[in-house]
Amino acid sequence: MVLIRSGSVDVVREIGADSIRLGTASEGEFLGEMGVLEGRPRSATVIAASDLEAELIGRRGFLERVSGEPQ
Repeated sequence: MVLIRSGSVDVVREIGADSIRLGTASEGEFLGEMGVLEGRPRSATVIAASDLEAELIGRRGFLERVSGEPQ
């Protein structure tokens, strides 16, 4: 999963040749947490909407982080 440190991304769903914008994610938001928790494949794609700094977090690291920092 990914934690957006700075910048923003567009979250899109690709259906055939079309892309449907589902929303945006920005600083402080997690992406992919449901896939990490449930072990399922991703359901959307993200595309950088600006310069971006992100942190990749594995399942164990994510679970430790949310246990220690629930907010």
